[in-house]
Amino acid sequence: MIWINISNILFETKFSGIARTEYELCLYAYQLQQQGKTIGFCTFDDRMGFVIIENEKLRQTLQNLKNGNYPQTTKPKFPEKFKRSVLKRINKIKFLFGIVNHCFNDNDTIIGVGQKLGHLEMRSFAFVKKRKDITLKVLCHDLIPINYPQYFFNANTQLFFEYIKEAAKVVDIFYCNSNFTKHELIDYY
Repeated sequence: MIWINISNILFETKFSGIARTEYELCLYAYQLQQQGKTIGFCTFDDRMGFVIIENEKLRQTLQNLKNGNYPQTTKPKFPEKFKRSVLKRINKIKFLFGIVNHCFNDNDTIIGVGQKLGHLEMRSFAFVKKRKDITLKVLCHDLIPINYPQYFFNANTQLFFEYIKEAAKVVDIFYCNSNFTKHELIDYY
């Protein structure tokens, strides 16, 4: 099975760059799925690990983005925020014991277009790869935060550096969106 790992369009409040590329891939993959191809959609949740995105939620998200309706940024109220915090901590404890919730089987291919800069996602992929024969393919847009850190906040640069370091360990194939990015990635390694 082919899985599209969604990291931006469910949450992003602006629709450009990586989120737009992810939208286009998801729209194409969703159309193929509707034609009978074995394609699934998932996302990494810090509280639950890898979770399946149901078709109706994906369809609604794609429709909303097409119509210019972006996810609203809202601050969760205390009970919800507390619950999320507890679940996130429980998941981190499970992670320490090598337990990662996932929906993958042997011979699955996971394609990621965007990224969540917290490195727990890539480390979780590493745990899954120890137990399942999966192939991870990720699009590398650029290495600007590493090569030109002056254009970013220090925290973002550090997050990206940690992400790419973890990704290099587990990604089987990087797809680059330009020859320039390809050479940046080759030079980086």
